[in-house]
Amino acid sequence: MKYSLRSLMIVVTLACVILGGRIEYLRRWAVFHESEARRCTMQFEKDTADEFFSSSSQSVFFQPPSGLALEQGRAHEELAREYRLALYRPWTTIKAPLPPADEAEMLKRMDYRE
Repeated sequence: MKYSLRSLMIVVTLACVILGGRIEYLRRWAVFHESEARRCTMQFEKDTADEFFSSSSQSVFFQPPSGLALEQGRAHEELAREYRLALYRPWTTIKAPLPPADEAEMLKRMDYRE
């Protein structure tokens, strides 16, 4: 088989376009998960403050918030880290699980860890 320089250039160009698209896709997901991690952390801090101020006037015992927002924030941080690492190797797959959707799923995951 005989290949021309033109066909080689076409193949290299297509490979660069595909890898460039994959890198942009990974970068956007990393930015999204970083912003979601910040949002979840701020939500947890707000819930903690609200819970403290509302329970301190009514009861002696402090009931901490459920921690769903904190768990979701940690999951988003892990996903953002994996997407950032995948930028340097765009052919790799992301293995981190998605954040828990509700408290039942969070508790189920916590049972598997122990």
